[in-house]
Amino acid sequence: VDNNHRCLTEVLPDRSKRTLSKFFESIPLSERSNVRFVTIDMWQPYKDVALKYLPNVTVSVDNFHVVKELCLCFTKFRVQIMNNCVYGSPEYYLLKHWHKLLETDEYDLDYNNPGKYNGFFRMNMNYRDLYNLLLDLNPNLTLAYQLKEKYRIFNRDATEDNCQQLFDDLVKEFTAAQLPCYEEFLTSLKNWRTEILNSFKRPYKEKKQSNALAENMNGRIKTMIGVANGYGNFERFRARALYCFNDRLMYSLTQHIYPRNKREFKPRGKYQKNQTSFTTSELDIIEDDPIFSD
Repeated sequence: VDNNHRCLTEVLPDRSKRTLSKFFESIPLSERSNVRFVTIDMWQPYKDVALKYLPNVTVSVDNFHVVKELCLCFTKFRVQIMNNCVYGSPEYYLLKHWHKLLETDEYDLDYNNPGKYNGFFRMNMNYRDLYNLLLDLNPNLTLAYQLKEKYRIFNRDATEDNCQQLFDDLVKEFTAAQLPCYEEFLTSLKNWRTEILNSFKRPYKEKKQSNALAENMNGRIKTMIGVANGYGNFERFRARALYCFNDRLMYSLTQHIYPRNKREFKPRGKYQKNQTSFTTSELDIIEDDPIFSD
């Protein structure tokens, strides 16, 4: 994708290392040497290909994917605890219906929240009351929640200067907690440490590095595929995707696709439309057609 013009520039048939390598080999080395930063998700072939074909690149991991994996681990842990609770119990009710208090920032716990009558507990309760009850259910759930929030705060507030020390301290806390739900996430933190720290660099207009536009474009392409009930021809699918998601391209009846603003055509002059004429045989066919019989 083109981040400046926010449009699609190329579509590849898959994300395998072989396909990516073939694509980058088609680009001259002089052009590839100009690339300074690449932002990816935690997919190893992306990193391998970037380091191999972009000699001056710094690879970063979009922190969105790191936080997404963290929240997914916490959600699985919450569901596991809920399934071990008695159905219909207060613990099950809280984890089933009010888990968003621990998973999102949608609810403001204190501001303009007088509370309302809760039918399950048969008393007036606000978000803060329900939030406190959730944290009192299980000490491991509380610890997992606190670690999750610490990482989210680190991801939001850390800078290029202090991110390394804060990150290492967080890894120590996750390790000391010994929570099975975070073992996979902790492994990702250790394996992708350098790339996660690189993401706090802001080389372009003081903006945090992100591949959000590429992810957004992937979603739009999936919607296009769903509307079309799939495509059997990749080249036609690629051409349609480029045409639909790139305003700088225009349709042409020739084999070439011209940028919209590349050529300036002269205004069309006065002209007369050609009159339609038929041969005698064609008129006979039309007269015999039952559609035109009246």
